[in-house]
Amino acid sequence: MDVAVTCSVCFRVYQQGTRDPLVLPCGHTFCRVCVNAVHDISGGSLPCPTCRSKASISDVSKLPICYPLVGLSSSYSEIKFGSCTIHEEEQRFWCTECELALCSLCLYASHQHGHEVMPTKVIMENKKKRLHQELERLNGEVLQGRSEINYIYEYLTTKMKQVLNLEEKVDLLSADVQDACSVEDILVCEDKLKLLDEENELWLPNKSQEIVKKMKDMNINDAAFEEDAEASSHGIHASLHELAEEDYGAGRMRLDYREGRLLMHSTAHPADGHLSFQVPSEVFLELAVGGSCLGRVYISLWTCLRRAQQFFALCMGTMGPSYIGSTFSHVAYQGHAKETLCCEEYVTESGEQGTKELMADLEWGDEYRGEPRTGLLIPLSKFVDQHGFGICTKGRPGGSFNCPFGEVVAGMEVVLAAVRHHPVTDVTITHCGLVLPRLSV
Repeated sequence: MDVAVTCSVCFRVYQQGTRDPLVLPCGHTFCRVCVNAVHDISGGSLPCPTCRSKASISDVSKLPICYPLVGLSSSYSEIKFGSCTIHEEEQRFWCTECELALCSLCLYASHQHGHEVMPTKVIMENKKKRLHQELERLNGEVLQGRSEINYIYEYLTTKMKQVLNLEEKVDLLSADVQDACSVEDILVCEDKLKLLDEENELWLPNKSQEIVKKMKDMNINDAAFEEDAEASSHGIHASLHELAEEDYGAGRMRLDYREGRLLMHSTAHPADGHLSFQVPSEVFLELAVGGSCLGRVYISLWTCLRRAQQFFALCMGTMGPSYIGSTFSHVAYQGHAKETLCCEEYVTESGEQGTKELMADLEWGDEYRGEPRTGLLIPLSKFVDQHGFGICTKGRPGGSFNCPFGEVVAGMEVVLAAVRHHPVTDVTITHCGLVLPRLSV
């Protein structure tokens, strides 16, 4: 019965509306959520997860629903009663004062009289209703939070453009003042400075107080904001001073605003003293088994290597294929030094398994070798599976890996959970992408 009413992809019981059992042209049935996910990944075609036969489906909503399964799953999804450990009967009653499930014999033979007792089914339905109401409330807070984040982002982006535009004009006026060699030149510079002062009303050094006020107006009561505006301004300027003292080297790109466009300069252009953007190099993989998320793995890529650039492209899908939907193939050296979680595939735009590297002349061996250590990201082979990767879970002093090209910076516990799962081929990459870097001045 369990198998009949559950989707064979996510192993969840079919539910009318959200998880309708949809019948594919080949005759196999899966829930609406999984069919939509496969359809999105495959770019319009719909390969069956069971028999792999493909169908060209433009609109998933037009697939037929298997209504007999809807009825079966509805009755199956009804509350299941626990079994009494003493009398081995179903616990169909619930004492509201003891917060305890009871069977009929417990109720009449050993439970204290005078307590309010109700059917377990009624209690559970009431509890589920309250849980749904609380979840709706929390979802409303999530939507409000998203709206606030969008507002702050747009507000700060506008201010960033204003201050960069002002910076450009200050630089030009500084050059004019430096080159001034007559009274007329000085007077012109004074007029320009007056205009700049007027424009600067849009962005004064104390405008940080305005940002804090706007955030407080939106009830963003974060502990990072001080109670009074003066303390808030001091805290912001102090944090900016700390950022300015950091040595970012060539890993940051200067941001500029010219001719109505936001420009990101080459890393060869000095970013010191300007608003800058850290070079993106950290990506994430979200791992799951069935419909259960194991967590996310955060990886810092060594982007000077082509292997890291290829991995980045597969995380972002910028060249078409991506790791979304890929499963792990095996664990190399399991239980020993150099133990590595391995993935040998990516998914193409048509939903098929990818078998070719995306970039040529990928590094291997010689000066690219590295000593095995926990968290290291490595290639799998020089000749085949050059798109594949492995994550080392046990180091080996004195050993070597051919061309490691990144390292896990957070989420190793997720990698270890995947290694422990049997079979490891059940572990799937459900999401992946870029970790956004931060701005600094």
